[in-house]
Amino acid sequence: MALVHEFILVEDDFDIKEVDSTLNAIPISDQIIKYISDTLNWVTMYWNNKKDKNGLNYYGYTVIREREIEQFKKLIICWIELFEIAPDEFCLKGDYSYDEDDYEKIILRKMR
Repeated sequence: MALVHEFILVEDDFDIKEVDSTLNAIPISDQIIKYISDTLNWVTMYWNNKKDKNGLNYYGYTVIREREIEQFKKLIICWIELFEIAPDEFCLKGDYSYDEDDYEKIILRKMR
């Protein structure tokens, strides 16, 4: 099973220590995250109750604060609109495989 990232959106005064599995998280496939990750680096997010960094924390919590939501939302809306014009089944270029001497082909199907 592929890795899935979870996101929560919080108000600026949210106590980061309250982040746990009971919050309503938004799950997104790792394959999609890797594909759009360069653009996600344009947003400052909060990593593991410790510090602000650009982009997603690949190995822990990423908190998107209220003040960053507009920029994050604009990015996600652009990606959604782009994927909406794709066919029902489409292929994305994945990581490069030295063994295969080619890029991984990621076949995705739209959820209806």
